[in-house]
Amino acid sequence: MPELPSTGVYVPSYNDPDTVLASMAAGIALKALGFAAYNGALADTQDTEGERRGFRAFFDPAVLAVMPTTPPPTGGWQLAHEQQFYSYFVRVFNDAYVMHWTPDVQHPDVTVDDSHKILYRHYEVQVQAASDTFTIVIGYADLYFVKKSPNKWAITRWDDRVDPAVGAQPTDPNQQTFGARRLNSQGG
Repeated sequence: MPELPSTGVYVPSYNDPDTVLASMAAGIALKALGFAAYNGALADTQDTEGERRGFRAFFDPAVLAVMPTTPPPTGGWQLAHEQQFYSYFVRVFNDAYVMHWTPDVQHPDVTVDDSHKILYRHYEVQVQAASDTFTIVIGYADLYFVKKSPNKWAITRWDDRVDPAVGAQPTDPNQQTFGARRLNSQGG
């Protein structure tokens, strides 16, 4: 993750898929001040090059099975839902958040062409409380990127997956996937 400024403004970078993920992590660490950094990593429907695809997130079927009373929104999880989720998520705990992305060693990244890549990542968000550090989000994501302009990549699709070491119904109820947290943000 890039170093966050002690004063001033964080300037996100979206030059390639890895800097997109670093900017998302910084956005989560900055909490309420990081919305623009996080949101800038997600494709909207104004993509250039004729790609009229906005961000969509998809849920692990195992998460949907254990949360049957909290279905995804009609029409699927889109950019507006993710923007609302971000505002919810950064307020779940008052303490500092730290997000980590690491490669999914079971799934190598794929370069489809010069403008499309798929990155497979393990993610974890931890809360750094005064007396403890604990995980509040953990899982895997298949992330589809599009190059919107020479210096701007964005995520068009996030396929969320449960970390098998934690499961869809984790022993520690804080350790949820992003998908489960997304569904919980809808009031379920």
